Amino acid sequence: MNFLANLYAGLIAYTYLPKKPSVNYDTIFPDELQMLPIIAL
Repeated sequence: MNFLANLYAGLIAYTYLPKKPSVNYDTIFPDELQMLPIIAL
């Protein structure tokens, strides 16, 4: 029961955040893979 109360409280608090965190990612297409430098270990 405590888990659900904390979960709901966290979700409600998250909705009021002015700037929500996000993951920045770029889509790499197959033709762009040829332009990437290959690093040999």
